[in-house]
Amino acid sequence: LQLKPHRYEALAGTGECFDQMRQVPQAIAAYEQAVAAVSVRGEWWYRLGRLQLDASRTADSVRSLSRATILGEAEAHRPAWL
Repeated sequence: LQLKPHRYEALAGTGECFDQMRQVPQAIAAYEQAVAAVSVRGEWWYRLGRLQLDASRTADSVRSLSRATILGEAEAHRPAWL
């Protein structure tokens, strides 16, 4: 990321790694950076919303999951997470 900061999928991947290690605050921060840059990835919004819900950030979770739903419904093939 230091060499190629435009690689936002790496941020999402970092968020997924932190999630698997159950380091929720770090996972949330990574996904927030990823969706701030590329806001059209519904799965990233879904994962962020799920993590926010785990962290009792309900209002943030509702916003993220709502965005994920809108983006997921617009996809040609219905995503499994939807």
